[in-house]
Amino acid sequence: MSFSQSIKSIWLLLLLISNLYAAPVPIAERDSDVSILEHSTLFVEKNVHREHPKEPKTDGAYKPFGSDFASLGYMSDEAVWVRFELKNTTEGELTREIHIDNSMLDSITLYEEGVQPRCSGVFDRGVFDGILDFHFTISLKPQETKVYYLRVFSNSCATYFHISAKTKDSLWLYNNKREMILTFFAAAMIALTIYNGFIYAFTRERVYLYYVLFLIFTIYNHFFSYTGMGLSVYSHLGASESFISVFLKIDAYLGVYYMLFVSATFLLFFGELINSKRYKTINKAFQVFFALYLFFGIISALNIRYSLDWAVYLCFVMLVYILCIIVYLVYKKEENSIYLLVGQGINISGFILFFLFNTGDYTPQGGYWYFYEMSLTAEAFLFSIVLSKKLAKTKALENALSTQRILTRELHHRVKNNLQFIVSLYRLKLKKHLDEINHDGEEHATMQKGEWAFDTEAVRILDQLRGLHDQATITELESEKVSNAQQESHNLRILLLKAQQDLNTAQQQVITLQQNLIAKQNELSEVKVKALEAQQNKDQADALQSEL
Repeated sequence: MSFSQSIKSIWLLLLLISNLYAAPVPIAERDSDVSILEHSTLFVEKNVHREHPKEPKTDGAYKPFGSDFASLGYMSDEAVWVRFELKNTTEGELTREIHIDNSMLDSITLYEEGVQPRCSGVFDRGVFDGILDFHFTISLKPQETKVYYLRVFSNSCATYFHISAKTKDSLWLYNNKREMILTFFAAAMIALTIYNGFIYAFTRERVYLYYVLFLIFTIYNHFFSYTGMGLSVYSHLGASESFISVFLKIDAYLGVYYMLFVSATFLLFFGELINSKRYKTINKAFQVFFALYLFFGIISALNIRYSLDWAVYLCFVMLVYILCIIVYLVYKKEENSIYLLVGQGINISGFILFFLFNTGDYTPQGGYWYFYEMSLTAEAFLFSIVLSKKLAKTKALENALSTQRILTRELHHRVKNNLQFIVSLYRLKLKKHLDEINHDGEEHATMQKGEWAFDTEAVRILDQLRGLHDQATITELESEKVSNAQQESHNLRILLLKAQQDLNTAQQQVITLQQNLIAKQNELSEVKVKALEAQQNKDQADALQSEL
């Protein structure tokens, strides 16, 4: 075979494969769910906007797509065109629903020959009929084959979807199954939120507050925003179609802020749980994450760039970093680190799978199996166990603190009584000297009064003598007065010296008794510590017995 013949054979083979992929999808009467995407051709148009074109892009470079699931990751101003053919193989008219299973896509347009383009998506949903996903009703006449073009545009979330032709009953069955599964996971997480909320109401510890906020943002973002069951809830509550339309348009572009709030509250919770201030490097890294969250929020609010993809990538990096921290805590044998490792391991596993699912790097067989919801619920349950253990430890510490307060009050009471007893003994012992001092004080006061009267009289006599110029008598009187004052001062000095000696002896005895009391206090403190350790060992044994 020549080279040119080989080339012709290869082109013929490629053309045959292309025709097989692009062949019409047969639909029979009993076909209630037919996958379309693997029999379609795709074309990605760049530099476009959300507005719906009036005509399909028929001249695009469409290529066969051999998978039933399309995931092109986070796209910016790009539209995915899907071309497919459906054939009615029956002798009667068929009605089917073209189902696109991603309820977060911004804009979807279906083009059908002879029919005006039909629009759907977050920004063009129209009347909500109770089905969460987007769908279009089509009709095929007997033995009719039709070509359809589907345009998918999404800037506010990752572009991923299945396309299938379902009957109305099959579509409702799929929708009800999805709502039941989401309701189950939402109910479990709401119960954990209420449980931890009550704990915070009684303990006022910030770790419970941050965890409750994390659960609230997670529950709303994943279950009750426009991405989950929010439309069903609001419709059931009687919300008008205009309200639902406005809610969708606002809520769609709040996704980046939901992601940032979820990441920030989880980081606050984890930092408070492990007391990150003990580790300077970890604390600085957390501050860097908070700064980046703030930066992404600001540039999104200023419409500089819608940073949902950046927020998702940063959240992924944050979860990996926290997993590394937990591994380090397990190595250091920190309390409850095993629960944290298992919980965070499950959480990051589910997040990685969901992240790869969004980017198209992971395509689960049989469709999405709610691995992300399971990982969120399992993580919330295990972290609640950790917080309950923290609560038990807090109660044990409170009991120990209460016991310490009682012991301290009792010790203070006994020391006070002992000191009062010692003071009473010393008062009895020094009573004799105190009485002498008081007696001498009274005599001294009497003497001072007498001396004051004597001095007054002496001054009058001295004045008279000075008038008589009797200098000898004046000198004799002054000498006598000075001699009496010196004698009195000497006697008082002796009495004060004796009292000071007795007081020094009493102080020395008091110091000795205080030293003995301090030694007794130390012994009592050692006994108290041993009692506290025994109580803690007993509490741990009781907790272990309850777990067993």
